[in-house]
Amino acid sequence: MIIADEMRPITKQSTQTGAVLFTALVMMVLMTLLAVTMMGNTAMDEKMAQNSQDKNRAFQGAETGIELALGRHPSEIGASLLELAQAAQPPQPRKLWKRRSTIREVLWNMRVSRVRRAPVHQVIESPDLSRLPVQTCWPEDGGPFITFGLVITKDPETRQRNVGLYRIQVYDATTAGMHWQIQKGGGFHYNKAERLGIPLEVAVVIGADPYLLIAAITSLPEGIDEIAFSGLMRRAPCKLVRCKTIDLEVPAEAEIVLEGVVPPRERRLEGPFGDHFGHYSHASDFPVFHVKRFTRRRAPLYLSATVGKPPQEDKHIGNAVQEMIGPLIKLIHPEIKDLWAYYETGFHNLLVMSMDERYYKESMRTALAVSYTHLRAHETDSYLVCRLLLEK
Repeated sequence: MIIADEMRPITKQSTQTGAVLFTALVMMVLMTLLAVTMMGNTAMDEKMAQNSQDKNRAFQGAETGIELALGRHPSEIGASLLELAQAAQPPQPRKLWKRRSTIREVLWNMRVSRVRRAPVHQVIESPDLSRLPVQTCWPEDGGPFITFGLVITKDPETRQRNVGLYRIQVYDATTAGMHWQIQKGGGFHYNKAERLGIPLEVAVVIGADPYLLIAAITSLPEGIDEIAFSGLMRRAPCKLVRCKTIDLEVPAEAEIVLEGVVPPRERRLEGPFGDHFGHYSHASDFPVFHVKRFTRRRAPLYLSATVGKPPQEDKHIGNAVQEMIGPLIKLIHPEIKDLWAYYETGFHNLLVMSMDERYYKESMRTALAVSYTHLRAHETDSYLVCRLLLEK
């Protein structure tokens, strides 16, 4: 996470160094190098072990940070979602009446709370993407990328909302590449707008509450509103405020919002980009995002993540998502006891399931069904390993 103080670049203050101090510093460096050389491989091994321990502690801290941000462990959220869904299956009047307080709470939390004034509108200004501390993750990346921007769009006809997480390559002060894959919600909206010959209005949110960040990267069924789902996990409605230049609503508590449009039939080369699998994805033509307005807090936080060969920050976010959403698969596949997707494969390409096989080759049937669902969701190759629990 990078902090932008009043959006001003950090400058180095000039300092003066005395000749005596400079000489002492040089001597200290030479003595240190000599000591390291004499210590040999043992010191190097100890250093590598210490780095490994530091990295493990950092990852443990990241897991604790996610739990603190969510207010409870992700598995607890998953268990509560499963319990709620099971209570409504099937929707019998007696069950619904018994759970009426829970249902009332769910309906209340999944709604949105609209406000007129919001922290994200404390400053409204002309766009200049060069003022954001956008990172270039890897040496051969096509340029700087916004890696954690929540992209909000609406279906041009139904006005159904979608919130997705797509990488955005910054070209200049007011234009950026929008990496919309064809099977994604934002891509569906743009495809329809392009067929209608109209620009698609887009709001990019940088910095939001953890529940909305989790909801945006979750593969929810098409038609389920990510903002409403975040309210279900948060157990409180999401506050929204209307944008200044486009007909969209954004989280009122956001840090930075980029308002703009993506015109039809305009493409520009996007990439290459250092991807999750340790190699660069190929450059290709993608739609162009034209930024019309900046809105932000007075001293906003610029939220970002390093994307690349695992493990990276997204490891802990992905683990939290599957701990919350994974148990819901038991609603349609009660034979599944547990499952886990591995961050080493970007969560998409390796899924291990533990099953209770109730009849001959049920494991094969379930494996094919889950694999097909996964392929439909991600349009990628998938490898699935099943461990059978032959329970009597």
